[in-house]
Amino acid sequence: MEVIRKNFNMDVFELLSDCSSFDERFISLKGLPGMLSAKGEINRIYNSWSGFDEDFVKQFQTLNFEARLWELYCYEFFKDQEFVVEPCNENRPDFSLLKNGREIVVESVTSNESGKRTKQIYLNTLEREDRIDFKTRIGSALFSKLNKEYHKLEWVKNKPLIIAIQPYHSAESFNMNVYTMVSYLYGIDISKEKLANGEILTRFLKGKNFKRNHNGEVIEIDAYFNLEMSKYISGVLFTNTATLGKFSRMGYQNGFGVDDTLGIIYTGACYAENEIEPRQFSINIGKTGFDNYRYGVTLFHNPNAICPINDEDFMCTQVKFINNEIYWKRLGFYPYSGKNIRLIRNLSREGKKINNSFLGNNAFNEEE
Repeated sequence: MEVIRKNFNMDVFELLSDCSSFDERFISLKGLPGMLSAKGEINRIYNSWSGFDEDFVKQFQTLNFEARLWELYCYEFFKDQEFVVEPCNENRPDFSLLKNGREIVVESVTSNESGKRTKQIYLNTLEREDRIDFKTRIGSALFSKLNKEYHKLEWVKNKPLIIAIQPYHSAESFNMNVYTMVSYLYGIDISKEKLANGEILTRFLKGKNFKRNHNGEVIEIDAYFNLEMSKYISGVLFTNTATLGKFSRMGYQNGFGVDDTLGIIYTGACYAENEIEPRQFSINIGKTGFDNYRYGVTLFHNPNAICPINDEDFMCTQVKFINNEIYWKRLGFYPYSGKNIRLIRNLSREGKKINNSFLGNNAFNEEE
C-alpha cells in the first residue's frame, strides 16, 4: 500500500500553520546559517518518495524530529542497496523491501534522551558513553519493538523482519563503537592482542550485559538475541552516523549549499585492517573521497531467527555469530566517529555567533 501525497516539491522547513510549538532542534536547524547542504538533502529525500507518513512533516517539526530524520536516512540507505522500497500496510512496520523476488520488512526506531530535549544532535564530543548507560537506552528501544508482535501481522508472517536503530540519546552515543552492540546483541565480548609476528589474536569471551532500572540500580540482563521473543527479529541494522553532519556531506556531494561552502573536510577514526586501534582519516569531500549512506552501517544477523536474512541482499558491513565466534563481512570504509570541518565562502559576524551558540564556542572564528 502506497501513500500518495499531492505535493512532491514541499519544503519541510516551512513552518506549519496548525502547529503552536516546535521542536527546539528543528527550529535551530531551520535558522542555522551554514546548514544549507543538510537542509537541501533532507528536502530532496523527503520529496523523492511518496511513502512517508502523511503527518511526517508535522512530526519532524514538533514531537519526533530524530525519528523522522532516521526514517529519511533509512530510506536513502535502502535505495542505495538497490531495494524497491514501499511502505508497509498501515505503516506497520515502516518499510517493505523487495529484491531478487524476496521481501524484507523493516521497523525503524531511535533511542532518545529522557526528560527535556536538548541540542545534543548538534554537538561534537570526543567522549564515550558509559557502556551500561548505552545498553540501557539501546535495549529499551529494541525491547519495545518485541512487544509490538509484528510477526503476527498477515503481511509480515514468514518474512524476515529487521529492526533499524540509531542512537540519539546523547552526543556521546555517536562515538560508541560497534563492539558494544556485539556485546549487547550476542552476549560476546571481543578481546584483541597483537602478537610479536604482527598477527592479531582475537578471543571471543562470554560476557554479561547490564542495564539501569527505573530506580537507577544496575541489574543483569540477557543478550538481546537470546530472548525468546527475539526469534521473530531476523536482524538489527545499526549506525551512529545518521547525524546532520552526514546529511551535510551527502547534500554537499549532491550540489546543495555549494554557494556558501567551499568544501567539507570529514575527519575522524575508522576501522583499520590488521590493527587493534582505529586509524585516523581525513577526507576532502568531493575531492579526495566521497561519503555514502552505507558507510558506518552494520547489519547484525540473529543466529536464532525463524526467518534468516540472505546476506547477499545487503552491501554493508555484516556480523554473524557462528560456533561461538563472531564473523565479520566488512565492506570498505567504516567510520567509528567523525566530524565536519566546513570551509566557508562568507559568513557574517552575526552568523558566526548563531553557529557558535549551537556548535560550540570554537566552531567558527574570525580567521575563517
